[in-house]
Amino acid sequence: MNRYSQFLRAGKRLKSTVIAQQDSILIGYQRWWLPIWKDRTLIFSLRVQENPQSTIAYWVLIPQHEDQHYSIPKEIFQNSIRMVYGAGYWECKPLPNGKTQLTHRIFMDPAGSLPAFLMNTINKTGIVDQVEDVVQEAKRWDKS
Repeated sequence: MNRYSQFLRAGKRLKSTVIAQQDSILIGYQRWWLPIWKDRTLIFSLRVQENPQSTIAYWVLIPQHEDQHYSIPKEIFQNSIRMVYGAGYWECKPLPNGKTQLTHRIFMDPAGSLPAFLMNTINKTGIVDQVEDVVQEAKRWDKS
């Protein structure tokens, strides 16, 4: 997560920080800089589950009333809109032909008011770019 800016095309508009980590659960913070519109911030819980059939990384946004459990500084939300409804997962499944199937599912409410053209652009290109960037990063790791 701390390396997103190194391989995600949107990484220059994104700040990601690990807040806490216990066992297989990571609590993270992200801030998305949106030119012209108010930045978006989110706090999430991420859990990775590995088994012989696949590896799945599940994440869900943490509601504001749970902040006290994670010592989240209030100043990280200044001049931004907090996103509170969202969840998703990444799944990597090895296939018999030696390739890997990557599945990404996401539900995200961007909070606040964003114009339809911006949301359409994010849905059409942003998500696809993110998946392509993750695939390229995985290929780099596979070669090393």
